[in-house]
Amino acid sequence: MTETQEYLLKLLKEFDELCQRHDIDYYLAGGSLIGALRHEGFLPWDDDADVHISAKNAERVIKAIEEEGLKDRHVMIRTESGDYMNVHWRYENTASTLLMRGLTGSTGDQGQFIDMFLYYPLPNDEKEQEEVVKKFDIYKELKSQNANINSQRSREYLEEFYKYKKREKKEGKKEVIRALEEEMFNYPEEGATHTFLVCPVPPKHIVPVEMWGKPRRVKFEDTYLPVPEQAERYLAYHYGPSWFEVPSHTERESHIFVKDFDIPFKVYTNEYDKHIDVKGFYDSEVRKKDFWFEIMHERNVVNPRIRKMQGLRTVLEIQNKAKLYNLNPKEMLERGETMQLEVLFAPYFKQISTDDYKYWGLYLDMPDDYLYAALYPFCFNGKYQVARKVLSGRRNEVNRELTPELSRLCKICDNIDDLLYTMYGDCNEEKAEELTYKYYEEEPEVLYFMRQKLFFDLKKADGKDADQLMKECDELLSKWPRDGELLKYKGDIYGLKGDIEKSEKCYRKAFYNVANGYCMTWIKNYFIEKYGEFKY
Repeated sequence: MTETQEYLLKLLKEFDELCQRHDIDYYLAGGSLIGALRHEGFLPWDDDADVHISAKNAERVIKAIEEEGLKDRHVMIRTESGDYMNVHWRYENTASTLLMRGLTGSTGDQGQFIDMFLYYPLPNDEKEQEEVVKKFDIYKELKSQNANINSQRSREYLEEFYKYKKREKKEGKKEVIRALEEEMFNYPEEGATHTFLVCPVPPKHIVPVEMWGKPRRVKFEDTYLPVPEQAERYLAYHYGPSWFEVPSHTERESHIFVKDFDIPFKVYTNEYDKHIDVKGFYDSEVRKKDFWFEIMHERNVVNPRIRKMQGLRTVLEIQNKAKLYNLNPKEMLERGETMQLEVLFAPYFKQISTDDYKYWGLYLDMPDDYLYAALYPFCFNGKYQVARKVLSGRRNEVNRELTPELSRLCKICDNIDDLLYTMYGDCNEEKAEELTYKYYEEEPEVLYFMRQKLFFDLKKADGKDADQLMKECDELLSKWPRDGELLKYKGDIYGLKGDIEKSEKCYRKAFYNVANGYCMTWIKNYFIEKYGEFKY
């Protein structure tokens, strides 16, 4: 663990003990929840801690702190300080410091914290639920004076937003915000089938009540902390069925903090407040935000078009290159020239992976035979998420029928989703085994199906099956020599054969290449249990 994680673990244990003493239910959330299930602790790169808690229980946490007279502990809430811009709450240690760039000049507490994401009951009518989401979007903007210059806003949204801005001038900001809270967060709990998650940027705001359920405790570093009853299904619902996979280094997110575990935040804020015109700072931020909102609609129309034109140029350059060198992508695919195809289409994938393309959810079209050749390797080589996203754009945004080849790729992606959700969302191994053999029979060259088949074959195997399984595993590794999951299974097969030295050699090699977080954690625990430690 990092120094920051060691401190956060102390804070989480303290929060957990407080909740247990007062019989308050809560659950780990966000990266803390993923880390608990995937790594049995923090995500290796994580630098904050998150919990979900019902609004009623959050209020009880405040009362518990007051009743026990806890020193230097405070819950920062969205209505307490006019310049606290976050819509969620925070459990903070005010005897420490954690300064965030976005809260410079805030008079609120800025100590080390646990983010508390509250949830409230919703009406069961879907249209009413959608209205709450729309109101919350406006509420979130009214709370913050910072401008998100790439924000996606429709003309209808902007018109509604300015209605509230007019109300703000007449009634005052606090009154408008309080009125919105009354409208959004006061639905009856009895009979509610869904809850609204108060979080700045959650994958989904609306969460079925059944997913919360009775907290179950799972291992988290050297303790046990609560997660939702249907935690795996919750993560698959929010982050997709491949939530259990560890992201690449470029996709891992951390924060920018000034932190001090021993000195109160007021020592820092009192010092820099001498040099900051706080009122002037906030006034300038408000003016900047007003300006961005004035031009936002035009930006949201023009910017995606510009990016689309840039992308079109990229596609034309690929086509011209293919024509110049007499390259036929489909024939190259049939000849197995995947490396050459990767080079040819690299500019396309670089374009669609830019922040602007991700942010606006843009689809970049190209001829279907080119698209098939570009996406085929992703569907078969363990990176189907890329193909799924592009194919979704192709299905939804282009007014022409899918070719049989593209329909095949869509079906493969759908089947992988189905298998992974069953295995890592529903946690139904019996059904997942059935789907594995079915989908493997249909598409025996898809890496996801091959891996999962090997997983289930190993579960039923004994020493007599080891040679045949090793042969199958080596055939797969000849195509994907650095696939960590296959290397882990090869280690398992050596274990069946009784060759522990080769087994552990495979495990160590697998650890540095595996994307499956469960496999990674299993390997780490294997060495810790056997040797008392695992050196990375």
